[in-house]
Amino acid sequence: MDPKTTRTRTLTRVVPDAGEDDPGFVVAKLAATHLDGNRAAYFSLTGEEWKTERHHRLNLERSGYLSGGAMGEQLLAHWPGLADFKRMHLADVDTGEPMHAIANAWYFLSDYDGRGVNATPGTTWAALSPVERAASVLRVPVEDVPSIGLGKQRWTGACERFRVQWAQEARDTLLRFFDYAEADALLCAVRAADEAREVPDLATFRAYAIGPQPPQGWADAAEFADACHGLAIRRGSIKGALAALYTDADVVDDEAGA
Repeated sequence: MDPKTTRTRTLTRVVPDAGEDDPGFVVAKLAATHLDGNRAAYFSLTGEEWKTERHHRLNLERSGYLSGGAMGEQLLAHWPGLADFKRMHLADVDTGEPMHAIANAWYFLSDYDGRGVNATPGTTWAALSPVERAASVLRVPVEDVPSIGLGKQRWTGACERFRVQWAQEARDTLLRFFDYAEADALLCAVRAADEAREVPDLATFRAYAIGPQPPQGWADAAEFADACHGLAIRRGSIKGALAALYTDADVVDDEAGA
């Protein structure tokens, strides 16, 4: 990806029956962006909370802007389908590597002394074990975190195997949330196969159109692939199907940049 390229997608939602002190309008901003001075482009999930849609539309910050920034947990309350994108926050767009992944994971695992002590007392991470914190940083299951008994140098080397997974997750994220051209081309092939009464290759469809994992709430990837394929055929657009299944049918996708 061109390091100077910025790609964005904005989701908005009116919150029904919001309390007087609660946000009545929420904005989620998905981006694959590059800032001057940074080595590479990175994924970003930020948001804004406003009193009403009118305050946002007229940019009435003094009277209607409530909060904004990296507020992934609040956004997931409105768009559960953004969970996978939230996991990629600040990860390298090209390689998928989490920010300072291996160094940070070793820090949380060992506090640089190899003993696995609690490196973050008094924080929300205090309830997690050192290996759980390392797994979160590395975006891998706990059981895949190398043993601290390897020592720092060998442990660092053992983490190199995660780079293949990270790169695949970056490709899946770009395709799922930003790139619809390739998926639409695949949809045309699937529709042609349907018209010829051939069995569509749903495994390929899933790999290109929705990535390897279904969103939260689906039993398995195959079930989701079937639903996505059927909805895409009916709508004639993979973008419409993904928007409906990943971010709920009432989502407003009002901005797309490339």
